Amino acid sequence: MALRLLLHDPDHGFFYVFFDDNQNLYRSASQIPVETTPFTLDENCRNTQIIHALVSRYYRGQEPTRARGPQGRDVEVLRYRDQQDLRKQMRKTIHRLIALEGVDPADIVVLSPYARGKSMLWALGDLGNYRLTEQPGGTGEILCTTIQGS
Repeated sequence: MALRLLLHDPDHGFFYVFFDDNQNLYRSASQIPVETTPFTLDENCRNTQIIHALVSRYYRGQEPTRARGPQGRDVEVLRYRDQQDLRKQMRKTIHRLIALEGVDPADIVVLSPYARGKSMLWALGDLGNYRLTEQPGGTGEILCTTIQGS
């Protein structure tokens, strides 16, 4: 009711609710008070075909989704033993992407499941000629953020 009253015309205005139960991190909002039949959004416009295929394995919805993005590059999963090994693999991967494959550093995003204070990414320091930052803009800076923030 409170949100409806924010409309310019509460009695005849339009109000849209978008909900993805697969992104319901806290599992507390299981029911949304809408009086009409939901319209299912079944197209993923955000990811590449390859990323969509990977994350679809974890999808729990009743309606399957389709990806509209480009094919994209293969997903790489790199495992590390400790912080030193993580730093080495990050440096190597960033070097390969930028120096060998010609990827613009502005097109690279490093995602962490943990906030800055809990992620060991922030303690890595310089990664060759690059460093991770939350606000890139300078030379040699690569965006690093949380999965949720992305």
